[in-house]
Amino acid sequence: TQAGGNFHFVSAPGTKSGLWVRVNGTWTNEETRETKYVFGALGHHFAVSPNILIGGMVEFDFISQQDGAETVEGQGWLAGVYVVTRVPNHPLFIDGRLLYGQTINDVSPIGTYTDTFETERWLAQVNVSGELEYGATTLIPSVQVSYTTDDQAAYTDALGNLIPSQGVEIWQAAIGIDFSHQVALQNSDTSLELTGGIAAIGSSTRGTGNAASVATSYDGTRARLKMGANYTMENGARLSVDTFYDGIGVADYESYSLQLGFNWSF
Repeated sequence: TQAGGNFHFVSAPGTKSGLWVRVNGTWTNEETRETKYVFGALGHHFAVSPNILIGGMVEFDFISQQDGAETVEGQGWLAGVYVVTRVPNHPLFIDGRLLYGQTINDVSPIGTYTDTFETERWLAQVNVSGELEYGATTLIPSVQVSYTTDDQAAYTDALGNLIPSQGVEIWQAAIGIDFSHQVALQNSDTSLELTGGIAAIGSSTRGTGNAASVATSYDGTRARLKMGANYTMENGARLSVDTFYDGIGVADYESYSLQLGFNWSF
């Protein structure tokens, strides 16, 4: 991007209330295109036993994109339930969620008229993870399966053209292992943690209607590698660096990132 920024806010669940909030967003300017995106989630859970939590959550998102005279705006929501459970006397955790939602979108292709259409979407996700401690090193194996759909009903635009129905369906499964390692430092008031991991990812994408020409059918597997470090200073502030490379083993996909962070709780 030529210019941009982001923000991120998250609160941990209250030990008694079980209430948590998350909000993040980005904005970018790239050549003639300007994009803004905001995502938020609010949830609440309660313990039905010492090892089982059940809760409900609502997610919302907003996107605005302008490229010359063309503008696109969309806002949507997802709502549903989630469950978190731990195997008694073992650090093995299972969590899952099932969410349903809708979006409403405004599209102005040439700036002279605006069309509005809606979509329906589903999101299902199950994650299994554990912890294995070996001295200063902790291994975190995990398995995650996700499924999502987003379907648009047919509508007639402002020029009288019939826009046919279309949709996207995505399956993804990932199995991997992460690690964290506490490095011994001479100053006991500071700490250094090294993190990383590797995962094998299989995914399947299907598009229907016109979306089939954009989200073409795909079935394949790839590998993802990540590394990072967290340094906590004497005043409690923390510096972090994280990087990942996704697309190992495939020739037609590549994604990578470098993120620097500073965190200071007060």
